[in-house]
Amino acid sequence: MRTLRGVPLIYPDTKGSGDYYAHAISRDQVTMGHDVTVLTTRADELLPRIESLQDRNIGSLRT
Repeated sequence: MRTLRGVPLIYPDTKGSGDYYAHAISRDQVTMGHDVTVLTTRADELLPRIESLQDRNIGSLRT
């Protein structure tokens, strides 16, 4: 299954419980063989716009 998950921030960028949950469920879905992409609204221009983290694609969108 292909999944697109949208969250403001994701662990390890933040330590909030909802952010960690998004990280954990994405990680678990990748372990089960799913293709997971996480879209965040990180505003830090020094961070890459797209990165691969533990077999998940993480994209940033400034709002």
